[in-house]
Amino acid sequence: MSEATPRDLFDEDAPDERFPDASVGKLYAFSSSRFLTEELEKQSSHAVLWWPVVMAIGIGIFFALPADPQPWIGFLCLAAVLAVRTAFRVSFWVRLFTFVLALISVGFCAAQLRTHLVDAPSLLEDVGPALVTGTVIQVEPSGSAHRVTLDRLHISGFSEDQTPAKVRVRIPGSHGVPRVGQNIEVRSILRPPGRPVAPGAFDFQRYSYFRQLGGVGFAVGQWQSVSDLGATTSVWKDRVLELRADVGGRLSKSLPDESGAVARALITGERNAVPEDLQEAYRQAGLAHMLAISGLHMSLLTGLAFLFFRYGLALVLPIAERFDIKKLSAVIALGAALFYLVLSGSNIPAQRAFIMVSVVLGAILIDRTALSLRTLAWAAMLVLLLQPEALVGASFQLSFAAVVALIAVYERVHLRSRLWNRYGNFQPLKALALYALAVLVTDLIATSATAPFTAFHFHEIPSYSLLANLLAGPVMGLLIMPFGLIALLLMPFGLESIALIPMGFGIDLVDSIARFVSSLPGSILVTPQAELWALIAVSVGALFLALWQGHLRWLGTIAMVIGLLQPWNSVGPDIVIDEDAQLIAFKGEDGKLSLPSGRADGFTRGVWSEMWGRSNVAQKDIDGLNCDAIGCRYAKGGLIISIANTEAAVFEDCGQSDVLVARVPTWQICKQDQSIDRFDVWRHGAHAIWLNGGEVKVERVSDKTGRRIWNRSTWR
Repeated sequence: MSEATPRDLFDEDAPDERFPDASVGKLYAFSSSRFLTEELEKQSSHAVLWWPVVMAIGIGIFFALPADPQPWIGFLCLAAVLAVRTAFRVSFWVRLFTFVLALISVGFCAAQLRTHLVDAPSLLEDVGPALVTGTVIQVEPSGSAHRVTLDRLHISGFSEDQTPAKVRVRIPGSHGVPRVGQNIEVRSILRPPGRPVAPGAFDFQRYSYFRQLGGVGFAVGQWQSVSDLGATTSVWKDRVLELRADVGGRLSKSLPDESGAVARALITGERNAVPEDLQEAYRQAGLAHMLAISGLHMSLLTGLAFLFFRYGLALVLPIAERFDIKKLSAVIALGAALFYLVLSGSNIPAQRAFIMVSVVLGAILIDRTALSLRTLAWAAMLVLLLQPEALVGASFQLSFAAVVALIAVYERVHLRSRLWNRYGNFQPLKALALYALAVLVTDLIATSATAPFTAFHFHEIPSYSLLANLLAGPVMGLLIMPFGLIALLLMPFGLESIALIPMGFGIDLVDSIARFVSSLPGSILVTPQAELWALIAVSVGALFLALWQGHLRWLGTIAMVIGLLQPWNSVGPDIVIDEDAQLIAFKGEDGKLSLPSGRADGFTRGVWSEMWGRSNVAQKDIDGLNCDAIGCRYAKGGLIISIANTEAAVFEDCGQSDVLVARVPTWQICKQDQSIDRFDVWRHGAHAIWLNGGEVKVERVSDKTGRRIWNRSTWR
């Protein structure tokens, strides 16, 4: 009997003897292979949509490593993959597999290269008081003080190769506020950027490293303006700073108080003058994106510039008849976007928004669909290649999640309606209703897509974001940004106040909306702390749902549901210890952390409260917790935890508890396996302890951060 071929295996008329038991496995294997091949063939025309996703895997691997890899490892892997692909290019599966590995290697190499390119000196220990001289490049409000970022630095006692590229100094409000572009000197105490205050919390060290922020601190004296830094100057950079300062001054002059402060935030990116209570109202109302230079403002201003010049050029017949005014308008709009990027301070979110806008306008220039998932994929790849660290930041995740969801939905569901009746008359009420519906649907999609990322990074979700954006969105798109663009065009002629009056009216209206919505009962939904794998599951599921072609895309909902349920099934730690072993919190009966009374360590307290909730139960009322002057004893689940404040308490509690936590060094006093002392938290950062089923689980900050180049100041 001849051997059965794959075609024979699917021949319904084939005799039974063709299917011996040994061939059943081959039949299923061939069926699965054919099914998988057919599914992959469906994706062939949309394969580019998955390229940035696969690149992101390589970037994620790089940032997840516990230690810095060898500089050549990424490029070696890429070369090896390309060699295998060249040698075995005949096989479809080998070509597919090697292409995926190549993209992963590209992402890994991009992250590795970027990490070494931005490497700059950073403080390794506390410094000061020292005289710090530099140029103000950013001013941010911080309670009654301001956080001032300086570059072109000179620090007394530091050589040029030891001096950080930038430092951030907290200056009391009573000392006055320096303006952006001003050269100042101030005596300060500086320290390296701090590590996370809890396992899994925001990594300020990594954030600072990629922004070349080598130190933070506070002023111990009055700052003074200086005229000469005695260092190499950048004429272009100075001109930009002067331009931003001039534009900001004109905005403040024409629009007083809060209106002028918000206008400066929208145009120049300076939010230092916006009152803290107003910023909080924007956050609680779900309108925080309107105060930050992001894709919203960049797209609105660029789109307005494109429409303005396209319709304006259409009125000039010699130009309209000889040139493609659509492409010409795209070039002009690109220039407007570049100008806005420079004027707004070129922060990271604005850079990403500019890249996305550039890709969209570039698509117009080459006669492609301006806004599609394919265009977005190229924008994402460009962002990931230039700024791979953006992948692990909230801004990138929020912006791309919203845009992917919007495009994916609107490519499948088209909201169309005729705005003119059969007699050719415009129907304003129908147009208004359609616009309101479009805003509502758009915000519903964007809010739903970004909610998991908002909850993961900020542990809260604005409950009335739909209402706030429905009310404020039209004001921003039809009143504030259009007149903001007109004001910029009129500034060279000194006529900007003509446009700033209606712009200020729109800003006041949005401020009122933010305050009204934030004051509604239950304006904030507090969410539990989520694990990183849950966010990855939600992301993968959402991408599969949006990008996969065919009915199998609905399988993505399974991963999304699993990821969304994880935070609500998580259990917070029973004890949390800060990196100085001075602040210790215990879980109350309500499942939240009970913090000791006091006003110190406000930032750490705030982060812990966001991550695990703040209990209303005082520590003295927690069952099983007994404290005196020299320490505490905490009993839960058959385990005993001792907290020793003194060496005498350590000697007394040694060996008498399952876990010994000491605010003093214990290595000369007690040799207990389960112990956490002052040196442990100094080396490894904050600790979180779970007491479950008679077992002790401990997580340390160093377990999450590893030993990477950006946290070298805490290598011990």
